[in-house]
Amino acid sequence: MPFCLLPLKIRFISSQMQSLFFEGYRLPFQMTSSVGTIEDLIKGIWEDEALKSISNDTNKKCDICESGIQQTQYLVCTHCYHMICHTLCLAKAWTKELELVPIQGHCTGCKKLGCSIIHEGQ
Repeated sequence: MPFCLLPLKIRFISSQMQSLFFEGYRLPFQMTSSVGTIEDLIKGIWEDEALKSISNDTNKKCDICESGIQQTQYLVCTHCYHMICHTLCLAKAWTKELELVPIQGHCTGCKKLGCSIIHEGQ
């Protein structure tokens, strides 16, 4: 079951819902949860704009191998939107010995532990 190692973010719109969900239950290490309002979710518009500005940059370079990104698919940090890298470069950097699937790692831009999102170009 390699999919059980993939990161998952659970978002609750009220703390009461969160406490009911976690009553007698603890999340696995690769899952995170947060509580926030609908307005917080609307903040995603800024994230979309950040991704658009990255995708308009024709001189993208991988932050790990420093070679150009010519492909239409690459990864971007979900925290700072500054780290851009090839999918395979990040997988190699975050995969530890004896792991088949990378579980987690630190962003080369903001140094936060977390996830990256795959950007599909046109």
